[in-house]
Amino acid sequence: MYTLAGRLLLGLFLGPDSPNFIMRLFVMITEPAVRLVAFTFVWTFFARVARFLLFAIMGFAIVSGLFHPLLPAVVIFALQLMGDVFFGFMPLVFLFSSLMFATGCLILAGITAALFERFTGRSETDETSFWIWLVGMALIALPAFGNFFAFGF
Repeated sequence: MYTLAGRLLLGLFLGPDSPNFIMRLFVMITEPAVRLVAFTFVWTFFARVARFLLFAIMGFAIVSGLFHPLLPAVVIFALQLMGDVFFGFMPLVFLFSSLMFATGCLILAGITAALFERFTGRSETDETSFWIWLVGMALIALPAFGNFFAFGF
């Protein structure tokens, strides 16, 4: 702890690559702890932002899956596809068609984020990709908000 304080105080006057022996010693001793704290702080912050963005993306998917104007066409398709499986029980057909549509919207919006990551050469998903995914999902869910506000919960 004292070496961290010493590094902080010497860092006010000297850079981390200073030829000063004491500063080099403090940097050598404290560098693993500084990197660990920086890594933990960055990933904790990213996890909080990513969690918020994922909840927002899922919220748009739910609204899109329940209220999108194309949903009746998906229900008719699902009735033909799964009508015998559910014995024509419409609440189950509506539930699974809504889930299929919301999942399709998530995948479609995720493709834009994946293309962004591919074209920019990113190896991992970051906050920018989540924002692109959120904007794509919001644009897909935009027609659903008319029905959402008309019918609501």
